[in-house]
Amino acid sequence: MGARRQEGYLYEVEGSNGKPASFHIRYRVNAIVDGKQVRVQRSTKLCDRDAKFHSITGKAVKEKQAQFMLGIKGTSGIAPKEETVEGLWRTVYLPHIEETTKASTSHGYKNLFKKYVCSYDEAGNPSPSLRLH
Repeated sequence: MGARRQEGYLYEVEGSNGKPASFHIRYRVNAIVDGKQVRVQRSTKLCDRDAKFHSITGKAVKEKQAQFMLGIKGTSGIAPKEETVEGLWRTVYLPHIEETTKASTSHGYKNLFKKYVCSYDEAGNPSPSLRLH
């Protein structure tokens, strides 16, 4: 699957006086929910409406949008400790196979993971060396 391309959706939020007061951006990121990786929608205040950021189609707002989305695109939305193959295995895949397969099948998958994917330190503890990109 290729990298996702998103620009974020800009929208205006009204203040207590009923006039547009700030610009917000809506976007999607990956998150772990109930042990499963899913795409979730997030919304963040981008900037207040003022003399510099006066229009949703203005150059300053569009530049702020692009700058914000660079930060979002540069991260996966998953906590760094879960960006390893082992983290994905333990939080997403392992619960899935334990729920959906017979005990003998999940036991075999666990053995294959230990044998081919996970490396071990001197004490015999798993120390994953593969990272997701």
